[in-house]
Amino acid sequence: MVHAIMWRLAIVAAVAVCPAVDLLAAEDEAAKVADAELKQTLKRLVDGLKRGDVDGVLACYAESDDVVAIQSYGRKAIGVKELRKLYASTFEEVAFEQVDLAVFGVN
Repeated sequence: MVHAIMWRLAIVAAVAVCPAVDLLAAEDEAAKVADAELKQTLKRLVDGLKRGDVDGVLACYAESDDVVAIQSYGRKAIGVKELRKLYASTFEEVAFEQVDLAVFGVN
């Protein structure tokens, strides 16, 4: 009788662990996809900055009135309309010949 109970517990444990392994693999794949998407978005952002392309830069932002951008010298924009004005005036003043990005995160 003791062996039968242990066998059932072993089967339940094995069934419980297998979906977890699949879940971890799915999370790992999702993280890889998210990482690739982030890198593509950052590349498009840098390309847009170098070209002085307001539409190209804005394509990297969410279409939202909640978007906030603060430039290093203090100018701030809230929402896509203000963001468009901010980048348009910035591109009239400066040209981005070199853009260096650093991504900070948990990993």
